[in-house]
Amino acid sequence: MTDTLTKLIESLNIIDTVNSGFFYGISGIAYVVHEYVTYIDNSYEERLRLLLEMLCTHAFKYDENLYFLSDKLIRISLDIGSGMLGISMILNKILHNKEFNFLCIGEDGL
Repeated sequence: MTDTLTKLIESLNIIDTVNSGFFYGISGIAYVVHEYVTYIDNSYEERLRLLLEMLCTHAFKYDENLYFLSDKLIRISLDIGSGMLGISMILNKILHNKEFNFLCIGEDGL
């Protein structure tokens, strides 16, 4: 099973994408690589760092808040699949080692 997972991780070796969302973009790929690094093989930490740097290129600051452009870099979106909620999930997991809790938004959820 580990060999199969390693082949899947190798297939995620992307250079860049215009999608930053969780379902089809950088944040979803970073989530998978983070899980792989955490539980199977930490030799992919550099790839995870590069993915997070790539994700940060889609960020911008406005009115003292940090925003991320959604998939295709055409708008700001708050949904989980293509927007900032999905991006927040991976950042919360990596920075605070916490899973997103949909039932506790505003408390310990995010």
